[in-house]
Amino acid sequence: LLPATVVDQIQLWEMELNRLIITDCYLYKDFRTFADYEVVLKHANTLGVVVWSNDSKRMIGIAEAGHERVKAFIKRKIVQRRSNGGDTTSSAGGTPAR
Repeated sequence: LLPATVVDQIQLWEMELNRLIITDCYLYKDFRTFADYEVVLKHANTLGVVVWSNDSKRMIGIAEAGHERVKAFIKRKIVQRRSNGGDTTSSAGGTPAR
């Protein structure tokens, strides 16, 4: 029989070990504007592929399964800007984060 405090501490250590889940994803960052970030985040949330996001840093972690669809969405937005006479530079970059 172990004292209750020892049992509690062992349970706390176990919870600490199991609190993180490692997931392969792509990191989207360097959005030119907060509006660009929001549009991509909203689309990725609709697809259900957001693993993580940080509004203050304008960064989004996209699951591997959704990377191609999000990348295609961003490219479509760039083409729309070009056809509307807007900026031709990319609004986001996707870099593997593993």
